[in-house]
Amino acid sequence: MSFTNKLSLLQRTVNTLQEELADYRRMLATQPPPPSPPAPTPTPPKVKVKKEPDSFDGDVTKAKTFRRQLFVVFTTRPANFTDNQAKILYALSFMRDGNVEAWANHQIDQIIGKLNSPAPTNHFASFAAFMTEFNAHFLEKDEKAKVQHAIAHLRQGALTCDEFIAKFEAIEHLTDYDEKALISFFKLRCNRPLIDQIYHMERLPTTLAEWKKSAALFDNRHRQRELEFK
Repeated sequence: MSFTNKLSLLQRTVNTLQEELADYRRMLATQPPPPSPPAPTPTPPKVKVKKEPDSFDGDVTKAKTFRRQLFVVFTTRPANFTDNQAKILYALSFMRDGNVEAWANHQIDQIIGKLNSPAPTNHFASFAAFMTEFNAHFLEKDEKAKVQHAIAHLRQGALTCDEFIAKFEAIEHLTDYDEKALISFFKLRCNRPLIDQIYHMERLPTTLAEWKKSAALFDNRHRQRELEFK
C-alpha cells in the first residue's frame, strides 16, 4: 500500500473517531445530571452530663444540690432504676462520711432486715417517703430566715454593680419578700453614690428590674470614665 493510501486510511479512521466522539458528547448532553449526593446528617452536639452525684457528707447546705443530682441521674437513666428500692439504695450509696454515713448504714440495715423477714416488706413505701425522711434530717430547718439574713447583710462594696446584682438575684427569690421590700434592700445594699445618681434622674425607676438596670448603667459609666484617666 502506497504512502498516499495509508495516509488516506488514517484520515478516514480519525474522522470516524471524531464522529463517534461527537455522538457520545450529544448523548451525554441529553441525559439528566446525576442526583446530588445527600447532605450529611448533622451530628448533634454531645452534652456532657455528670455521671454520678457528688458524695453527700451531711452538710445541710449541700442537701438540695444532692437531691437535684439524684433527680438528673434518675431522669436520664430510667432503665437503671426500675423501682423505688433501686433509687433508695443508689442514693444511700453516696451518703458517706460524718454523721450521714451512720444514718445511711442504719437505713440499709433496716432495708435488709425487712427484705429478709418471713414476710418481706419495703422499709420505705416509696422513694418520696425516703426523701421525706432525708429532708427531715438534712435540710436546713429555717432556710428562709437564713436567706433573709443574707440579703439584709449583702453589700456591693468593691464589687461591680453587675456582680452585686448577680449575687442579689441568686437569693432574692428565696426570701419570699415582695417587690417593694426587695427594692428597699437593693437600694440599701447597693453603693450609695449609685443610688444618689438615680435619685437625680428625671423619672425614678418603679420596678426592681429598672432599679437594677439604672444602677448598673451608672456604675459602668463611672468605671469607663475612671479608665480614661489611667
